[in-house]
Amino acid sequence: ATCNLGADAVDRYGDYYSWGGTTHYYVNGYEKGTHAGEEVQKNISGDARYDAATAHWGGSWCMPSSDDFVELMENCTFEWTNMGRREGLKVTSKHNGKYIFLPASGKSNGDFKEDVNELLTYWTSSHIPGWQNKMEAYGFKASKTEAIFRSESRWTNGYSIRAVTK
Repeated sequence: ATCNLGADAVDRYGDYYSWGGTTHYYVNGYEKGTHAGEEVQKNISGDARYDAATAHWGGSWCMPSSDDFVELMENCTFEWTNMGRREGLKVTSKHNGKYIFLPASGKSNGDFKEDVNELLTYWTSSHIPGWQNKMEAYGFKASKTEAIFRSESRWTNGYSIRAVTK
């Protein structure tokens, strides 16, 4: 997609979602959205009950899997830059030079946004199998100094979603 789920332009943050939630994390800054429960131990890509991209945009739109982010890490270059009014990560293909911009939307914890213009956080559709804490999923995070693909132990955090289409 050219922008985050819930955004109308590339330099807008969009909405924040919990992992497996189809309603945004905060409405008017206060109400928490939904998130998947411990019984959801699978890749949720394309399942409109848990995949916010599929639930909102339908068709072939879905959350990216952990494999999609691994492909991004292996086949793209990363540059921290400004676009419009926002800082973020320019992700450029090593093969064709095309790029996407991921705004540094921070994350949503409690009743406020944290690390806006300093950190970007995106959910994948892939849970982490075999962990003691069953409520753990893969996420992608980046700052001015690093871009990392890592796990996130709290499904209840509010992160951005950049939909993909197959």
